[in-house]
Amino acid sequence: MVNVRVSGIVLSAFLAVATWTVHAATPFIDTQAQFEIGVSTRNYVEISDAIVAEMDKWGVRMTLLVPPPQPSQARFRQDIEDYLPVLKKHPGRFAALGGGGSINRMILESDPQRVGDGERRALRARVGEILAAGAVGLGEVTSAHFSLPKMFQGHAYSATAPDHPLLLELADIAAERNVPIDIHFDVVPRDMPVPAHLANALNPAQLKANLPQFERFVAHNRKASIVWSHAGSDPGRQRSVEMMQDLLARHPNLYMSIRPNLTGPLPTVVLDSQGALKAEWRKLFLEFPDRFMMQTDAFYRLGTPIVQFGGVRAMEFGRALLDQLPDEVAAKIGHANAQRLYRLGN
Repeated sequence: MVNVRVSGIVLSAFLAVATWTVHAATPFIDTQAQFEIGVSTRNYVEISDAIVAEMDKWGVRMTLLVPPPQPSQARFRQDIEDYLPVLKKHPGRFAALGGGGSINRMILESDPQRVGDGERRALRARVGEILAAGAVGLGEVTSAHFSLPKMFQGHAYSATAPDHPLLLELADIAAERNVPIDIHFDVVPRDMPVPAHLANALNPAQLKANLPQFERFVAHNRKASIVWSHAGSDPGRQRSVEMMQDLLARHPNLYMSIRPNLTGPLPTVVLDSQGALKAEWRKLFLEFPDRFMMQTDAFYRLGTPIVQFGGVRAMEFGRALLDQLPDEVAAKIGHANAQRLYRLGN
């Protein structure tokens, strides 16, 4: 019989069926969060005070602020420069990536057939600015991003060649500078109609396969660490455990961050309706314990609740996920992998 140490951190609804060991002392690092679209940057520090309180509640040691992958037509902008006051106010509790509001636009606005030396120089110059500002990684960039109107009005569809020359250049820069790339990639394994639940005026009616090009991006420079975000929360419902297992086995520089903001029967969701870790996902984590990290993908705002999406539920479900893994694996996925990959120290 497994010894269960009761903790307020674990969802009370799950405790009735729980037979796992609770790792209440295992911290985790949230490797992706940001601020709600439209919130003034002058409010970021005020919001960060509330974020720290929420982090303390759920045992989150550190949060990486990652500017979302903003398309060229977006009217908002977030990037690392906007996060610097938060990093100064809460040293050791936040770190940041950079490029979602700048590098991503450079990539999406460049015709992959006409990339020249000028575009490459501009990319390298911007990366230099981002790293000089203290970024621990580059992103969030995207080569495939579905429109989800429930996120916010005008939530854009964005797509370009997953092996775009500027993405390949970014991989080379990341390898040179020893920083990871965080990428949002909505995978399309084959040519197919857009799934019915994604049918809207912004997403295309027909989708072209993009997985082979994504693999070319990952394989381009094996010294570049590529973090494929949002495992467990795939809007297209195509990112299967079998697909991830195959990719991880063939691409040693590929990492994934888990976004456990949902429960339910869909195979692409990590926890079942009762909050239990699904057997196929558990097998995946045990097979590749050094290749996964945690994330909430929270969009934080002022007021109560402090998040628009993700956040508290992702912290809850993330804690429940870690509590169902062996101690060593929970520690790696919870915080050790992120510390190593982003060079965050102890």
